[in-house]
Amino acid sequence: MATSPLSRARSETAVFITSSVEKNDDSQDALLTKLGLKQEFKREFNLMVSFGVSFCIISPLTRVGVGFTGAWISSGPAAAVWGFKIVSLLAMCIGLSMAEIVSGLPSSGGPYFWSSWLGGKYGPYLSWVTGWFNLLGQVSTTAAVAACGCLFVQSMLTVVFGIPTTQVEALAIYVAFLLVGGLINSCPPRWLARSIAFGVFVNIAGVIFLVLLMTTVAPWHTTPKFVWGTFLGKYGAPLPPTNSLQDNVLLFAQGCAMSTFVFLGYDSSAHVSQETRGADSAVPYAIILAVAASSIVGYVLILGLLFNIQNPYDLLTGEAKGFTTGQIIVDVFKARYGTGKGVVVAYCILILACTLCVTASLCANSRMIFAFARDKGLPFSAYFKHVGTRARTPIRALWLAVAGAFVMGLPILANHVASLVFGAVISVCTLGVQVSYGIPILCRLTISRGTFKRGPFHLGRYSDIVGWLAILYVVLSSAIFSLPASYPVTVSTLNYTPLALGVILLGCTVSWFFPKPEVGMFSSPPILAPL
Repeated sequence: MATSPLSRARSETAVFITSSVEKNDDSQDALLTKLGLKQEFKREFNLMVSFGVSFCIISPLTRVGVGFTGAWISSGPAAAVWGFKIVSLLAMCIGLSMAEIVSGLPSSGGPYFWSSWLGGKYGPYLSWVTGWFNLLGQVSTTAAVAACGCLFVQSMLTVVFGIPTTQVEALAIYVAFLLVGGLINSCPPRWLARSIAFGVFVNIAGVIFLVLLMTTVAPWHTTPKFVWGTFLGKYGAPLPPTNSLQDNVLLFAQGCAMSTFVFLGYDSSAHVSQETRGADSAVPYAIILAVAASSIVGYVLILGLLFNIQNPYDLLTGEAKGFTTGQIIVDVFKARYGTGKGVVVAYCILILACTLCVTASLCANSRMIFAFARDKGLPFSAYFKHVGTRARTPIRALWLAVAGAFVMGLPILANHVASLVFGAVISVCTLGVQVSYGIPILCRLTISRGTFKRGPFHLGRYSDIVGWLAILYVVLSSAIFSLPASYPVTVSTLNYTPLALGVILLGCTVSWFFPKPEVGMFSSPPILAPL
């Protein structure tokens, strides 16, 4: 049967595209071979899925929704608006630097793998430290976002239905988020890709819907002067006349911590690089798009919240129990209709976004654990590096990530230390991830300055200045998260995060001198010699 010219053209185009993709995939696999790795995944992800993994982990609805409280407590609108813009620009510097590195070294494992290749003779040790910081930071991130989901559900039950939750019920809700995320990740990669794409839609459409909903329902709105020009004191109170410039700077810096917590996880695109077609080009752009999209969508949500505040002084004392985002939406409905029952739709959007955030976070966790086990960085590495033969998914690494997040989250759910421990987990996950970003970037700027082989994406003459701005951001954010909660410093206000990170670093260093495998990322030559 004769075919039409149009049919022949379509067929020829399909063959050309398929052969181009296969050729590109072959070149990516050849690059992995040069890096001493074996391709063990199917390349079923494209640029948009790779972008979606990072974007869903950043999840403006989840992290801004929870982090807004920290900004409001510290200095009100000033930290929320201006702090977010400053941090988003600095986070983009890290994103650009990471994109340049992953273009030349596209492998699961991301930062720790880069540190090995960029660290010169110190590569194995730096890789070891980077890997453990990144691993603990990622597991803490999953625990933190699952705890955010637990907060959303508890707040909805209290505000909408008047049902308080017990500690056991809170634990059950927390476990449910982890189990749902684990089960979705256990599906074949194409189903995971669809859930990631749905997560992108939920976070973008959800923010637009919530902002339009609040703006339409609210009987009145705050002024631009309030949103962009108001600096409040601790806990949203007016600043006392005697407040010094030093105190104001400290409050603003603490408020910026919210934004730092938001911009975490964009290394996740690198962790799925072995499943991404054209990884050396697609993954760099995925990282950059994730940071850019999150900065825009998150900023829109922040403006929507600030412009629709009905009562600035009940945000921490209303029925939402200190969940300021929920309280703003409740106040909007109460001001219009006399009841806050209508917020159930808003809460459902937040809960859905958080579920997909946990799913994406576990996806990245599982790939990082797989890679770390592949390079013999974990106890029982031979077991956890296993990849399923049918779905080509690291199932064992996935459920280890679920178990780790479960253990990490247990103290958060203890009622008497909930806020303290939750803040500590956020601090540890933020600093752990930030440090793991900073080490390979610093290595590229110093040790491997003249030897790093660039990939298709690079920053050219701007590479160094962007890299040093990224290092500056890592240092500043580490300092901010190490500040005491308040002054004078007492046992209850002392920030124990630096101590926790010091213990992790000490543990990494001590364990480095334990017997190592004879071959692998952390071996002596032929890779690189340890300290």
